[in-house]
Amino acid sequence: MKQIIFLFIFLCGSTFSFSQEKLSYVNDYVKLDTVLFFPEESGSDFQAVYCLWKNTLVFTNYNIYLKTDTIKVYFYDLQNHESYYKYLYYPGLYSWMEENFSISFYFIAYNTSYICLGLFNQVLVFKKENNEFIFDKRIKVEKTISYGSFLDDKTLFIYSLKNKQQPPVSLLTYDIESGKRLKEINPTFQHPLFSYFQPNHLIDVKNGEILFSHRRDYASIIFNHKLDSINHIEAHHLDWIRMKDKSIDRINRNYPKEEAMSIIEEVEKHLPSIHQQVWTYFINENKVACIYLSPYEKNETPVSKMDIWERSEGKFVLKKEGIIDFLGIRSYNDTIDKHSFGLSFLSGHQYLFTDNQIIVFRKYASDINPIGLSMSDYREQHKNYFLKKNPILSIYIYSHNF
Repeated sequence: MKQIIFLFIFLCGSTFSFSQEKLSYVNDYVKLDTVLFFPEESGSDFQAVYCLWKNTLVFTNYNIYLKTDTIKVYFYDLQNHESYYKYLYYPGLYSWMEENFSISFYFIAYNTSYICLGLFNQVLVFKKENNEFIFDKRIKVEKTISYGSFLDDKTLFIYSLKNKQQPPVSLLTYDIESGKRLKEINPTFQHPLFSYFQPNHLIDVKNGEILFSHRRDYASIIFNHKLDSINHIEAHHLDWIRMKDKSIDRINRNYPKEEAMSIIEEVEKHLPSIHQQVWTYFINENKVACIYLSPYEKNETPVSKMDIWERSEGKFVLKKEGIIDFLGIRSYNDTIDKHSFGLSFLSGHQYLFTDNQIIVFRKYASDINPIGLSMSDYREQHKNYFLKKNPILSIYIYSHNF
């Protein structure tokens, strides 16, 4: 497969006086290896939903405007770089989606024998028969679905987070063969106001374990496939500044939970003066990436920082601290292929970590090959592409040494 290097950097006018001798950057740990283009899949409307089962990346970018009851699902083998697709058929899907305000799928889950698609408060289950996936059942979930993943061959995990439901957070497991719920727990979510904010990634699954994280504090809990708490991560290396209880109480008193935009506006006033944990990922079963935002001055660009935690003698210990994701290519006229670059976590793309790769889904992309181009030339071609063509769905595969 032809390898391509692509770059998207979001830089604002503010500058930072960091000492490069003392600080490390995401650039130092990642390198873009492969870009996959999907020109026939428009990226302008909905986010792709994706999952990884062993070495197989599975995703769909179902678009209601195609007015179809057929769902095209892609499969990509990360080891041999082979790809193929299958069609799933669910009668009445288009009209159902249209009636429910054109909302796309919330998750896709795959485990060789089943594909599940989460939508509103139910899961569509397709079972593999004669190398095709045939609709098998609907699982009714008495919660609003936020995320889902297989924990093993038979157990489906569902995560629910919604301010207006009580309790607001639910972790649930289901037997995929019978469709019956196995267990539900309701961990405390420290800051439900922040559930309105996107993008965030505070739940992750790998090798049958669940990483559940907070945003107000730098803290995470790890559950096993039985939803028992088996480990935790809690940071003590930062002088962490959290949003005050009285500020949260005041916002709760003044605004009903239905008034999301008013709540967002009020909470945003506090963001420059507090820390926020916004992304947490399993890198592998023994390594976790925690990404957070530090307080920042007015008119400055928030800088995301990454810590790497590793399981040692049964406990997670901090291995790498404060890796900065900001600079990208250091010179405007530098050619793109001379440097690796940051992942731009602030840009809100979707990420999936493996032991040695980072997979990034970008729905607003062009098919411009940037190898050998200066940044100015690339930006010009990128801009011209969108004057004539629609954005496409693209997948960028990085290698990393975190």
